[in-house]
Amino acid sequence: MATRILSIILCTCNRPGALAETLRTLANLTIPAGWNAELIVVDNAPNETTADVVRKASAPALELIYLPEPRKGKSNALNTGIKRSRGELLLFTDDDVLIPQDWAVQMLAALQQEGCDAVVGRIELAPELERAWLTPLQRWWLAAPPSELQVGPELIGANMGLRRSVLEVVPEFDPELGPGALGLGEEALFSAQLVTAGRRIVYAEKARAV
Repeated sequence: MATRILSIILCTCNRPGALAETLRTLANLTIPAGWNAELIVVDNAPNETTADVVRKASAPALELIYLPEPRKGKSNALNTGIKRSRGELLLFTDDDVLIPQDWAVQMLAALQQEGCDAVVGRIELAPELERAWLTPLQRWWLAAPPSELQVGPELIGANMGLRRSVLEVVPEFDPELGPGALGLGEEALFSAQLVTAGRRIVYAEKARAV
């Protein structure tokens, strides 16, 4: 059986310290048997400090790729990472997230469900941000969903995954939206476009990020 490829795309922008911590947790990632994994770090403010953090990172189970993208905006960085990637399944996280060892295993399990085209994982709020009065909807607004809402899940860039096949119907994130452009909305639009095209997004509660 041929080895399959998993691509992990991480966009960063002038946060070398936080990025180093994220890469430290990704170094411990368990990659399921039968898969090879590449980690593409897209630098949306290319500089030697960030490049050096990536060069010094140790990730034995991952092919680590540093990719500069000088065009401002996270959507540009996402699109550049997607174009460079080779995987049939694509996972995404951010440069201020800590990734548990079983994250890739849980994300792949969710993505391999029959009829599933994209997944959004659970994101746990930092303790100092917790409030007793937060509702499930408000947690979604904070990009920390505790469960799937009845209206259906929406992709969140810190913890999401796609089948490459969805790019046939929604080929990219809108460069006019998101951090570095209008500030937000790139994942919401991508999600809405997927659903309109008849694709299914699943909430993967076991695929945690912190």
